[in-house]
Amino acid sequence: MVYAVQETVGGTEYACKVVSKTTLVKARAQSKMLTEINIHRAVSCGHVVRFVRCFEDDANVYILMELCSNRTLADVVKKRGAMREEEAACYLREVLAATAHLHAMRVIHRDLKLGNLFLTAEGLAEVEEDGPGTDPSLGRDAQSCRIKIGDFGLACSLENDSQRRKTVCGTPNYIAPEVLMGKQGGGR
Repeated sequence: MVYAVQETVGGTEYACKVVSKTTLVKARAQSKMLTEINIHRAVSCGHVVRFVRCFEDDANVYILMELCSNRTLADVVKKRGAMREEEAACYLREVLAATAHLHAMRVIHRDLKLGNLFLTAEGLAEVEEDGPGTDPSLGRDAQSCRIKIGDFGLACSLENDSQRRKTVCGTPNYIAPEVLMGKQGGGR
């Protein structure tokens, strides 16, 4: 679960992902949690939700991150319906910039979907006022973006450029048919 939290001293707000240690009993689950933390900690890109710090107590692991707007691109599409090409293009440019940065670091997100694209406060204001893609000042650089990629729970790092991953993972509704069909599929 992810909660909006506020520091008692200073009042700074964050998003806090809380993971129960009861889900981290097996070594594989612990390893995945460490991988998520290490990857997210290493990424420094304006189009990616900023990692702040992590800590734990006897019951949970806590990952503190920048707080976006508590809305995702999935929420926008659910409320407004399908986007026109011009509207979607502004988001796609930002996703591609973030993905290029991640790939340059040899990081593969492996769960890119509308629900993991978080609207910034500026991005939410744009949608609510005039609609997606209407503010020409947004998206010109990573400091003034509409969305940020989050949730590195399925992300992995490659050791070199020739390494490949063959794990079928991600959200089932977003997995390409040729991946689901394996060798019988038409994908290459």
